Amino acid sequence: MQSALRGLCRRLRPHRGLDAPTPVAKALDGFVKLTHHECDNPVCKWSSFTYGTGFPTLWAHEHLNEETHEWLKDEFASVPITFFEQMSRCIEAGHLVSVEGRPELPASFVAEEPKTDARFAFLASEPNCCFLPLGQKRTFDFFASWRPGYDAFHVLPNYGHLDPFLGKHAAEDIYPLITAELDRGRRSARVLRVPGHLSTAIDAGRLRSSCLTPVDPTRRSRREGSCARARQR
Repeated sequence: MQSALRGLCRRLRPHRGLDAPTPVAKALDGFVKLTHHECDNPVCKWSSFTYGTGFPTLWAHEHLNEETHEWLKDEFASVPITFFEQMSRCIEAGHLVSVEGRPELPASFVAEEPKTDARFAFLASEPNCCFLPLGQKRTFDFFASWRPGYDAFHVLPNYGHLDPFLGKHAAEDIYPLITAELDRGRRSARVLRVPGHLSTAIDAGRLRSSCLTPVDPTRRSRREGSCARARQR
């Protein structure tokens, strides 16, 4: 897919849903409109085409109010095709790899321990049609293998990729968790191994976080169906 697009253009611009000045842009815009019928916002449709496999990809529409959905029309810049080619190389390797083999970057980012004492809280939304929660979990597991109990991992049920930050209920559902983790980071900034009572409890079966306010479970079924249909295609 990336090679085919690279033959047509060097960048994808979701804003082309509003302004498609060239024949190639018009052809891509026609394809997006033909395959995405989930809303009437052309930039929203283009963002789904650009960044994943969902309908939509980056959020659940029921999480966005009308003002935010309209505001998004002006928030997407262009993205180079080389970005997707780099992501493909990382997927094939199973981990992040240096771009273009640059000598100042390690050939493998998982060959040795992290070169930072920064504390990370990994927030994996489920379902996420842009980056799967499994990638976040594997990254957390890598950090935990070097410094168990220091970092944290949470699954955000019923949310997509960006609606944890943009959603109309994010301030109640997600922000308390973010602020709690920021507070934990300040308390443990000088200590590599935090006390056990501060570490995140992870259910290996469902990877659920106990820090979240429950969300309407019917939202989840709609999102899961959207991602599943996209992957089947």
